Amino acid sequence: MPTWGWFVIAVGNVYIAVLVSSRSCRGGSHTPPDLHPASTWRHLDDTTRDEVTCLLDRGRTTEAIKLLVARDGIGVRHAKATVEYGRSIAAISLLRDSTGMTLREAKDAVDQL
Repeated sequence: MPTWGWFVIAVGNVYIAVLVSSRSCRGGSHTPPDLHPASTWRHLDDTTRDEVTCLLDRGRTTEAIKLLVARDGIGVRHAKATVEYGRSIAAISLLRDSTGMTLREAKDAVDQL
């Protein structure tokens, strides 16, 4: 292979390496990796938590995620995990209220779903 061919391959490899490293640095999220969705859910103000719950009750999961991203400035992945956590909390509360189960029983039942 001529010298220019190896040069083209080297430039292509460098371009791919820079592209991959820039995407992995951004990660698509502004959320620290050690932040747990439960912690985020607990730290939401009552208004935001009520709005997210209301959106989930109406089946508007995407809008609930967008609301968290817009209001709290967290990444999409973390907002999705937080919404899913909020959904499981609501399910546990509903199950406990309607059946009289203990917290552990209700949590185990929801986790099995």
